[in-house]
Amino acid sequence: MKKIGLYLDSAITGGTFQYNLSILEAFRSFPINHIHIVIAYSSDLWRFYLQKENISAVEIKRTIFSRLWFQIRTPLWLWRNTSKYFDKFSKSFVNQKCDLWVFPSQDIWSYSLPVPTLGTTHDLMHRYERQFPESGSRKEYRVREKHYSRMCNKSEGVLVDSQLGKQQLIESYHVSNSKVHILPFVAPKYIYEITNSVSLNYNLPPKYLFYPAQFWEHKNHKALVRAVSLLIAKLPELKMVFVGSPNNGYDSLI
Repeated sequence: MKKIGLYLDSAITGGTFQYNLSILEAFRSFPINHIHIVIAYSSDLWRFYLQKENISAVEIKRTIFSRLWFQIRTPLWLWRNTSKYFDKFSKSFVNQKCDLWVFPSQDIWSYSLPVPTLGTTHDLMHRYERQFPESGSRKEYRVREKHYSRMCNKSEGVLVDSQLGKQQLIESYHVSNSKVHILPFVAPKYIYEITNSVSLNYNLPPKYLFYPAQFWEHKNHKALVRAVSLLIAKLPELKMVFVGSPNNGYDSLI
């Protein structure tokens, strides 16, 4: 029987959190008589959610060692080869003896731990959408280049969202075709379970278009607002509902 681990990292970032939820739901559907599942988490927010859903999980907290090591930029190879001997965080993954660990948060652990991993790349905006300030600076480019090249080099495989995502990853980092796996984004399960109480709590109109994205420039809220303004004369009841943190695209939109 194969043993597969899933690590749920920080639950702060909206899109990443939703993606983690989707992967978690997929893990819960695995046949337990063929695959032994290990769910691990670090954030207290995940603990609350997992307990609410009655999901058995292991808490693996980051240690001072694991934080300081990367802050002082110690060589990656040294950490990968030695951390399992002195760092509790790294030991916890090794001791589970999983055949594969899945990291859906596109974090550094997909290439920093001495275990077989499946990493995730949500986009390569720093290469293909450099006109946006959140991804186009020289510093951001260097950070992301190092991150994704390490992931492609050290992981057993990498998840992408589409055929285009796969093409761009192969083109950018010369990773083999067989190593890149397409897993499209899907709407979370709870979307289909929402009741009228949500509309009442937030004083929402009877009908509306819902756009669940944080206010980054690249999320194109402005284009949606312009589109609605063109249609409003013919569709006076057309409403838009936005959610998400007020990042660099918020002030100019409001």
